[in-house]
Amino acid sequence: MQLKFEIKIGASQPQPCVVRPETKRYRSAFASYANDDRDAVLARIQGIAKGIPGIDIFFDRAALHSGDRWKKRLEEEILARDVMYLFWSDAARRSEWVEWEWRFALTQRGVDFIDPVPLVSPEVVPPPPELGDKLHFDDWMLAYMSSSRDR
Repeated sequence: MQLKFEIKIGASQPQPCVVRPETKRYRSAFASYANDDRDAVLARIQGIAKGIPGIDIFFDRAALHSGDRWKKRLEEEILARDVMYLFWSDAARRSEWVEWEWRFALTQRGVDFIDPVPLVSPEVVPPPPELGDKLHFDDWMLAYMSSSRDR
């Protein structure tokens, strides 16, 4: 969900200021992830689904069937969804398919369509320059998750 505010400053006469928030609620998403991260990704998808009941998240393992023209289907799903959750990790960085998905999304839908969900700190696994220069790839929770694993 995105929340935007518009505030006008400097009116010549004092008037009551009405702040109208603009929200964008996602109804559907595309999960881009590396197969090695499947369990971590499913845990996060579970959390997203709890926070946004009814969201339709395309998860290839659950949605694709034998005989599907899978690459064409991925293209169609990326084009049809409200957002791409890019689950970023070392495995994702090395995955040719994750790269294909985010590059396709970037060229077809633009950088605002991609929402990074880091599984590791960007200090450990830097994002691709094409995305890292525009999108924040860090999450404060990662510091707590990694420190609790180290104990």
